[in-house]
This record gives sequence, C-alpha cells and structure tokens, in this order.
Amino acid sequence: MAFGVVRPVATVMAAPPDAGYSINVLPLKAKMSPAARAKSEALAKADLAQMALDELREARKLTQAQLANTLKVDQGSVSKLERRTDMYVSTLRNFIRAMGGELHIRADFPDGSVEITQFEETPAQEQEGKKQGFVSHKRMTA
Repeated sequence: MAFGVVRPVATVMAAPPDAGYSINVLPLKAKMSPAARAKSEALAKADLAQMALDELREARKLTQAQLANTLKVDQGSVSKLERRTDMYVSTLRNFIRAMGGELHIRADFPDGSVEITQFEETPAQEQEGKKQGFVSHKRMTA
C-alpha cells in the first residue's frame, strides 16, 4: 500500500488577477510576449495555489480585525491562529469559512487523490455555524 501526503485544501474565490496592484500592470502585460505572459500567469497561479493563512487573508483583502469580528474573537486570537502549525480541523474550517471559503481535506497518493469526508460537519456543527453567521457551502447534488 502506498502512503501519501494529506493536505487540507481551501477553496476560496480569488480576487481578480489585476486587483490590488499598487501600479498599473496592464501596460506592462500588453508589452509582454505571449510566452512570457503565459509563464507569468502560471507563476502567479502557482503562488495563489499555496499560501499560509496570513497570506490568504491578505490576498482576500481582509484585516485581522475584520476576521476577528466575523469569528467573534479578538484580533490577537486571529494573529495567534495565523501563526499556528497545528490546530483542530473545525478551527481551520471556521477560519476558512470566515474568509468566504470552504475547507476540503485531500490525500494525495502516487496513483491519485482522495477527498477525506470524515471531517465534514455534522448537522449539529452546521447548525452552530449558522448561529455564528456562517453560511454552509455544501455542494448540491441532483
């Protein structure tokens, strides 16, 4: 049996590609060759695919204070959470949900990937999340 790496995967809607730049990059992009533009976009996509929690919050254009308000904790708690390397799945789920995303946990193996469903919310946890103002992003199936 092959062993793989288990990685939590957060699905968060990204900001528009040209949003938030301090300089106007559109004229620079227009001067780039198609190959250079493709390489630049691939590097940017790779950067967005893996982020620490503080980087993700900043990319979502949220402050620690805004996130603290949503999570109903103080700003210092958000700062501590962002620096932690180990936490409960439910804590990470709430943090991601407060930024507008949904947490998925996936195990990657040489022969493929598997989404781990064991950590999905129970109906009681979902109800508690609704009380806290979180909206469930569960996929609807036909």
